[in-house]
Amino acid sequence: MRVALSWLTDYVDCPETPERIAHDLTMSGTNIESVTGDVLEAEITPNRGDCISVVGVAREIAAMKARALRIPAPRLTESGEPAAQSVTVTLAAPDLCPRYTARLLRNVKNGASPHWLQDRLLSSGLRPINLIVDVTNYVMLELGQPLHAFDFTRVRGGAIHVRRATDGERFVTLDGQERTLDSSILVIADGEATVAVAGIMGGEESGVTEATTTVLLESAHFDAVAIRAGARRLGMNTDASYRFERGVDPNGTVLAVNRAAQLLQELAGAEVASGVVDAYPRPIEPRVVTYRPARGDKLIGRDIAWPAQKTYLERLGMTVADEGDTFDVTVPTFRPDITQEDDVVEEVARLSGYEKIPYRLPGGGFMGKLSPMQAFGNRVRAVLLGCGLQECLTHSLADPALLMRFSDTPPIRVRTPLSEEYAGLRTSLMAMLVGVADRNARHGRDELRLFEVGQVFLPPLTDAGVTETQKAAGLLCGSPVVGRWNLKPAPLQADFYAAKGVVEALLDALCLPQRRFEACAAPGLHPGRTARVWIGDADAGIIGQVHPRVQEELGLPGPTYLFELDMTLLQGMVGRPAYRPLPRYPVVSRDLALLIPSEVEANRALEILTGAAGETFEEATLFDVYQGKGAPEGWKSLAFSLRFRSPERTLTDAETDAALSAIRAAFVAKLGARERR
Repeated sequence: MRVALSWLTDYVDCPETPERIAHDLTMSGTNIESVTGDVLEAEITPNRGDCISVVGVAREIAAMKARALRIPAPRLTESGEPAAQSVTVTLAAPDLCPRYTARLLRNVKNGASPHWLQDRLLSSGLRPINLIVDVTNYVMLELGQPLHAFDFTRVRGGAIHVRRATDGERFVTLDGQERTLDSSILVIADGEATVAVAGIMGGEESGVTEATTTVLLESAHFDAVAIRAGARRLGMNTDASYRFERGVDPNGTVLAVNRAAQLLQELAGAEVASGVVDAYPRPIEPRVVTYRPARGDKLIGRDIAWPAQKTYLERLGMTVADEGDTFDVTVPTFRPDITQEDDVVEEVARLSGYEKIPYRLPGGGFMGKLSPMQAFGNRVRAVLLGCGLQECLTHSLADPALLMRFSDTPPIRVRTPLSEEYAGLRTSLMAMLVGVADRNARHGRDELRLFEVGQVFLPPLTDAGVTETQKAAGLLCGSPVVGRWNLKPAPLQADFYAAKGVVEALLDALCLPQRRFEACAAPGLHPGRTARVWIGDADAGIIGQVHPRVQEELGLPGPTYLFELDMTLLQGMVGRPAYRPLPRYPVVSRDLALLIPSEVEANRALEILTGAAGETFEEATLFDVYQGKGAPEGWKSLAFSLRFRSPERTLTDAETDAALSAIRAAFVAKLGARERR
């Protein structure tokens, strides 16, 4: 909003420079973005509709500087028959229009406005049109109350009906555009049809022209929410709707219509009909807020004398009744933003000077802390960072097509997405990491070690909302270090076992030894290189390679490996580390190679081995799997490195051989296996 300092001086003394006034207004909460000559460009926050006028800004200056505020006091000469004999007003929607005020003017000589009026309109960014329209715009800028002028000869029956539009109703506004209305939009109608969209724009048919001589001036109060919704629905943003959306004083309508009538009487020779037609069935009374100055001091952070606080509030137009330790503050209706005690505190703070509030660190007391899941998430992050992965954060919204590559269930779509790329709630962190890898690959970054810990949103959508669950996911792609003249190529080329090693390191850190990996199939993953992660009998997640077809379609730089784990499950099963003293006796190592049926998984072989190895068994490591020449068709060779140790004595060869014999016997009995030599 633009305000000329030369116009402001009509209402309050401003001896300071424009730059000084701009600084003081900004420091009190009315931000002045720029100063051009004597024109101030103000950015008014949506809650301060009272400042969207020259008088409103003058009121702020008067309150800051403790100066007198000169509000226009119109003086009119009324003549002719009362307006009420020619004009009737009916409020069919008093919830959306609690007050409608009108004045009737006859024998108006329309034409060009005087230069001083045109100059003020131009300095405020409005184009002069004709005297009648210019006066209504001038009063709107001056007092903040939008007005509308009807050519009264076109208001059929002299009747004004304020009502909701009918669904599908069509109406041509002043800009010549035909609008389709619905019942959420408030309109002004005459005895036969609609003549204006309330609070937004008048109609083409009833607008004033150079030939207009009889004018009906409208000055009404409309519901801010209704005007905002109507303007958005019609795609119209006018000077009137801008003000009504932010709140206009319901008790300022008469002053505004009288001010416009006075100017038209002085400048256009208008004859003002006696009386104001004022439909106001339920007057809106000023709000009374109980205010405790001591609490204001506490919230502001400095002591302000109670009489001074009272003075600040009275400068802003409030009435203050001192009741000892509390004030009953009557808030004028032009300040609808002040509804509670804390709002009054803010007024005292800004009038006393924000810059005077001392800088002080918060004192001791209640300290916030992480939730159990947040703390657990940090623990998981620390382990994954230690494995050489980098954390990334992705958006909660994603492209449903990308999500469906890694899921059989369509994601929940948002109603009004910004784009298709952000149209669905993410159901998988793996899909999000693949999207990150895709973007990195297009920028020449092929070697990635990524992880994310965050929420996913699982359908179906119910009355209780969306099911949210915490996941941890990782992605490995390429080699983390490329070869250089002084470096060997990195040994940690991304593969299934590198990803599996990260998962095992995490489960080890969480003290979850009872895990196993079972081959499975999953959307978007390679059917022969994917495994389900089990903790005991609980499904904890999945690990696998991105399917080559998906890899090609997404443009990934090479084989890409993913894992995703259920954080909620892991948190509930996390163990505690147990102390075990260093062994006193040496370990005995043996290698064992067995031929078993090809369809038997290594996990199953390890279960058989562990169950038969006896008390001295310590550890088994699978170091070779072989199928091909020398192995019977339908069979494969598994080679294990075995470790045996006793906590009480040094093992003899006979004891170790007995354990090996028991293992061989178990494999023969359960799988028909035979030893490979």
